[in-house]
Amino acid sequence: SELTDEDPTIWWDSKRENAYIEVQFKSLCIVEHVLIDWMDEVQGSQTIKYMVGGEPHDTSSTSSYDRVDMKGMGGSLRIELKGASFYSIRGVTAAGNCFSTREIFFIKFRRNFADPWTQYSRLLLDNVRKIIDTFECDTC
Repeated sequence: SELTDEDPTIWWDSKRENAYIEVQFKSLCIVEHVLIDWMDEVQGSQTIKYMVGGEPHDTSSTSSYDRVDMKGMGGSLRIELKGASFYSIRGVTAAGNCFSTREIFFIKFRRNFADPWTQYSRLLLDNVRKIIDTFECDTC
């Protein structure tokens, strides 16, 4: 069964004491919170990590919950499940904002200006944005 197919009659389960779920994003995302829709009640404890380039960043504390507030960004989320012999989840929802490669490049470029709002900086940034918009990219 699918983990996030929005069909409440289908669920994911695992009969392993230590299991994990990885939710892959289409781009780099800033996640505000994650909701775990358990079949019955919260089972065991969960640790949620942002993954960037396969490495964990901004790990949440291990706890038992169905909602966790997040602060950080990543290309995927890894939800580690521990402390129960069985897990049964209807779905996982991550709420936040995702950015295209073009947007990330422009944001990083703009941050290098001491004052991006001067007339010269705005003119330069407008020109750079036009150049970035012409990039050909499968994931932009």
